[in-house]
Amino acid sequence: MISKYLQVALRYELVHSASRSLVRDCLSSNGTGYTYPLFRRETEQRCFDKAVTLLAADIEQLMCVHGLEYDSKLCMLRNLKVILSRT
Repeated sequence: MISKYLQVALRYELVHSASRSLVRDCLSSNGTGYTYPLFRRETEQRCFDKAVTLLAADIEQLMCVHGLEYDSKLCMLRNLKVILSRT
């Protein structure tokens, strides 16, 4: 939702559904998009890992748009905090 307030279109769409949220990758499909779960319970590990990777890419995109350097050594929440504190 932060992308909405920062007015940045994300490369990978986030589908908000409380504890069952998803990341949709429309770039590597035929237009319908693959969805990956952002929840661990009852999902394959590789799908969850892919969702986390895509979420990290979205955070990196937000940082680049605002001229901030993405630090892969920091956790995602710390990088989000950097975005919020500098925008």
